Amino acid sequence: MLKLRRISPENSLKLNVSYEDRNGVSGSDEATVVLEEKEPDFFDNTGIQKGILLSRYADLIKNWIIDERDSIERNETVKPAVNAVEGILPPVELGRWERQSIPLQVSEQYKALFSAFSSYFEDEMNDIGDDTLGQELDLLDMLSGYE
Repeated sequence: MLKLRRISPENSLKLNVSYEDRNGVSGSDEATVVLEEKEPDFFDNTGIQKGILLSRYADLIKNWIIDERDSIERNETVKPAVNAVEGILPPVELGRWERQSIPLQVSEQYKALFSAFSSYFEDEMNDIGDDTLGQELDLLDMLSGYE
């Protein structure tokens, strides 16, 4: 499986493979692959779609907690690890020791991220047809408007 990042507007790419077999014989192959225009996300079923949605939700919440805590400890403005180019990446693993609590705060950057993600989340929730995701949606809406 490959995950590709678009670096040109073209819908095709050239793959080059070189290899050496167990007998030491080298070889190579080249192929041009034409990628169809598709929706950004495709899921075989709603179970997979829901799993990916909840994984993205959890990654966003974890990144927010990490970034807010780092900004307090460093006394700096929050620099979200989430952006339009990279998207929501899995957060770095933290140590196993519990951290002291800090007052709840939501930076303006994360308010905007929560608001944008809330719209996406609601669209996906409706597409899946699962109203049980309403609790997560309510939390996103609360965080995006937190004062």
